[in-house]
Amino acid sequence: MFSLALLLWLTPAHADEGEPEQATPAPDLVIEAVEEPAPPVEPIIISIDVDLPSALDRMDQAAAEQALRSDPGLTTWLDPQDDHSLVRGRFGVRPRLGWTGWMGQPGGAMRAGAVLRHRWWSLLPLGPQWTGESALAGSLTFAGARGPEASLHSLAGAWVGPVSLMVGPRVAWQSTSFNKGTALSGGLSAGPLALAAASLGPVSLQLGGGPGWLLAGERGSAGLVVGDEWLGLAGLGLQLGVVEWGLRGQVLSSEAGTLLDLTLGINLSLK
Repeated sequence: MFSLALLLWLTPAHADEGEPEQATPAPDLVIEAVEEPAPPVEPIIISIDVDLPSALDRMDQAAAEQALRSDPGLTTWLDPQDDHSLVRGRFGVRPRLGWTGWMGQPGGAMRAGAVLRHRWWSLLPLGPQWTGESALAGSLTFAGARGPEASLHSLAGAWVGPVSLMVGPRVAWQSTSFNKGTALSGGLSAGPLALAAASLGPVSLQLGGGPGWLLAGERGSAGLVVGDEWLGLAGLGLQLGVVEWGLRGQVLSSEAGTLLDLTLGINLSLK
């Protein structure tokens, strides 16, 4: 009995020594690093804003100053310190009053109207000075005839010394019914126009002309070698300040004969 009790008392101790308790492993501590979004990369902009004079600016200013020395009257509208450009321009409005009639026939009529014109020219120090002109003209006939007249031309060319030559297209409509004499039937014509001019101080001379082809209307051909009709013109101008006085003669050769126009115009220049 004593032996059995001793055996029972010793058995748990040996069992604990034979099978030691396994320590419960601690759970792994996982720390996840939260990545913050990277800040946006801002581009680096390098700019240089410097107003540097160029050779073109110096050329513009020198040309403008040279133009002022050659024509002191330009001081009223041209300031080389404010506007540096190789091209100058000016608008003009010219009221005109004239007489028209057939050459070799009695009678005639008065004509009144106006011309809206724009001229431009270059200010190059050397070489030819490029120039151009665009004009829209219109008039009505009265006191002996009735009928409208309108024309539009745009010319370009160059000045060489005191002489210029410009060439460009021209479109015109004219219809005149005289009380005495032959009527000029209405017709729309188009063709080239050449204009030569010479400037002698305040005096200017013009001479030009060109053929025309009929596009619409009742007018027939004049039977010319080139074109259905022919336009010729000559003019004399006198510049006094901003006012230019002009006298122009124009002949139109058509199927009805040669029509002569004598016009006195006053050109008011607008800056």
